[in-house]
Amino acid sequence: MASTSPSDDPGTKMMVNVLAAMLEFQRDAISENTREGVAAAEAAGKTLGRPAALDPDQAAQVVEAFGEGTAVKALARQHQAARCAPLRRRAADALTRAVT
Repeated sequence: MASTSPSDDPGTKMMVNVLAAMLEFQRDAISENTREGVAAAEAAGKTLGRPAALDPDQAAQVVEAFGEGTAVKALARQHQAARCAPLRRRAADALTRAVT
């Protein structure tokens, strides 16, 4: 005796394929809209992403303080930032120096 599952039914297969195609189209449309929105924001000169934890003046102070041996925790407390912010600034400065 052969058992038939709902997935063996031709009508069910067709509906699953139609729904999958519709969802793929919707996903592609969302991706395209997102890309267009990002491009429009960049063209308008807007800054994308999360704001920097340290402004350029603070970043320069952090780099100088690291050179003097100031502790990461003290720098973070002084600039009211997370402890990783001074470390990221130091790493970015080291990369800049290595490239130039």
